[in-house]
Amino acid sequence: MIDAWAARYARSIYGKKIILTSHGSCLQAIAKDRRYVRMTRDALRAAQAITVVSGDTRAKLLKMFGNDLAAKTRTIPGGIRLSLFPNKRPKVAELRAKLNS
Repeated sequence: MIDAWAARYARSIYGKKIILTSHGSCLQAIAKDRRYVRMTRDALRAAQAITVVSGDTRAKLLKMFGNDLAAKTRTIPGGIRLSLFPNKRPKVAELRAKLNS
């Protein structure tokens, strides 16, 4: 999310909408050096939307930058729903026969 500053700068020049994403590790880096907080908060407020990968990351982001960002912050968990992909693995013997021929 530290690159959010560049997105904020580009938005100010070109007037394009931006969506910022936090995976969580960026929040740890920002917390270690509080100089980053002000510029990151400005970028988050300028964003049209903010996405995070977990409820924990959302809670940390809102605690660090303010609950006023809650309305435009959405959680999009990583991973996939395995139920959407039926288990159609071929048998090992079938694969060997197919690849050896």
